[in-house]
Amino acid sequence: MAIFSPGWHGVPGPSIRKHTDISRRFSRSSDRGSSERPSRTRGFVTDRPLFSCPNCPWYDGGMNTNIKETLDQLPGGLLITDLDSRVLYASAALERRTGFEVAEIVGKKPGELWGGHMRKQFYATLWHTIGDECQPFVGEVANTRKNGAKHDEHIYILPIRDGGGITRYFAEVHPELTSRESELSFAHEFLGRTKGQSQDAQFFDWLFTRLARRENGESRSLPALGTDTHIDPANFLYQSLILPTEQLYARRRDDAVLIARAKEDPEQFSALYKKYAPSLREYFLKRLSGERVLAEDLLQETFLRAFRYLPTFRSANASYYTYLLRVAHSVLVNQFRKERYETVALTGNEEEIVAEEGRVWPDLETLLLNLSPLEREIMLMKYRDGLKVRAIATEVGKSENAVKLILSRTRKKLRVRS
Repeated sequence: MAIFSPGWHGVPGPSIRKHTDISRRFSRSSDRGSSERPSRTRGFVTDRPLFSCPNCPWYDGGMNTNIKETLDQLPGGLLITDLDSRVLYASAALERRTGFEVAEIVGKKPGELWGGHMRKQFYATLWHTIGDECQPFVGEVANTRKNGAKHDEHIYILPIRDGGGITRYFAEVHPELTSRESELSFAHEFLGRTKGQSQDAQFFDWLFTRLARRENGESRSLPALGTDTHIDPANFLYQSLILPTEQLYARRRDDAVLIARAKEDPEQFSALYKKYAPSLREYFLKRLSGERVLAEDLLQETFLRAFRYLPTFRSANASYYTYLLRVAHSVLVNQFRKERYETVALTGNEEEIVAEEGRVWPDLETLLLNLSPLEREIMLMKYRDGLKVRAIATEVGKSENAVKLILSRTRKKLRVRS
């Protein structure tokens, strides 16, 4: 099985062996020069501009928030980790590749999800190349998808340096490749573009364009950063990809802290109540025609249930608010059953799910049983819980455009089945 070293020029190099994804903690022995390579990169920002090219199509004054949204729509995937191999950013293509949702991937190590199956000497070679030598790494790995299916695939890893040449992150590139020939071709191209080369605007232009290319030759047209654009590579990726991801999952991280405190000290549960009671109170008032007394009773029942099950609560891929909404919906349904209501009325005005002849679909939740878990969750958050698209995108870890597309496709699917 041919595995390539950074200096490979047509003959398999002996220094790189079969390996797995970044899944082992980076060793910090004294001979690694740990004083020059910080272990934590969160919040890293240099005093240099992200890049200075006002005429570039992606330039928006320094943040370039369009880049993350664009990458999420590409067939190729990109994964960025810190020096401890913990994922800081993952593009949407990683979901198709691994079966794990982006929200499940961020904050974890690949070895905790799909990697970690190889021998120790493979990891040693991997880390020696990207850590000690600061060189790109190409090889074939054995991984496991979320459904348990095992598969081999090629990965392409490179250190991401700051303006001073210090490694801050590791990037793992996953272009859409389906043949051995295309894998060999990209390996040549990747090593040629990354070994000893500066990570400038032209490099990222090439990388993003390559991720946009499909195996059949089709390619998404992307705007260029500009050939004379100055880029601090690490800061560029932090501002355009890592920081937006941190902001997206900030509430989930904050909730994890509050939940941990409440499990240790039940009185700390009041912090979760203060944080989410106003939103849940509004949730009940909208569905009870403003009956404040009943809404308050159901609000208390919701938090009572949540408190009762707090010791066994395990956070998944959403914030605690999503969990509370599910509890609130259950409480509301039980109340309507007591009053002999058959269903919970949908809200959403012009965005109500309406069949083409204008009638509201009956028994929505029965229809939703035929959808995928993600489609069902998004539809319920939108039409049952009344969440805005932006809030849904935050909860499921997708872009707003991706959520809108899923809603549109799912509505069409339900129209056919109704």
